Amino acid sequence: MSIIRKQYDREFKVMAVELSKRRSDLSVLAKELEIRPALLYRWRRELETKAETSFPGKGKVVYTPEQAERFTG
Repeated sequence: MSIIRKQYDREFKVMAVELSKRRSDLSVLAKELEIRPALLYRWRRELETKAETSFPGKGKVVYTPEQAERFTG
């Protein structure tokens, strides 16, 4: 039996992060959105650190040209 993982698009993740900035109890928000609180915290951290390159889809990391040079060069 295989486990089916739910996938969320970038718009949902950004919306969830924006809502989390206005809420004091993130566990309640996560329950409303039907996600784990840890996932919400991870999305917040990713959006904060990567901004425009966050949530590229299908888990493939998108690097800025500077990051790509650092990792490949």
